Order: sequence, then structure tokens, then C-alpha cells
Amino acid sequence: MPDEAVKVAVRVRPFNQREKDRTSKLIIKMQDQMTTIANPETPNEEPKKV
Repeated sequence: MPDEAVKVAVRVRPFNQREKDRTSKLIIKMQDQMTTIANPETPNEEPKKV
């Protein structure tokens, strides 16, 4: 079987006013080429780097 690669595109945007009003939690953070994902159910756990 040949090597396969999957590319995933994600668009990340700031919270809109409705999300702010609902006190939504930020779980995806992007800094340069680094993306981290946090589990909102375990806030003390180290975020996963992807």
C-alpha cells in the first residue's frame, strides 16, 4: 500500500458576541506554527500540541 497523507485545514476565529455572552471556553490556541488543543472537561490537564 502506498504512503498516504491527510491534510486538514482549520479556520480559527475570535469569539463572536454570542459566544462571549455564553462565557464559552477557548480550547484551541494558535501561536505561529504551534496549535494546542485543551480538553474543557479536564482544565488542569496539559493541552495537546498538534
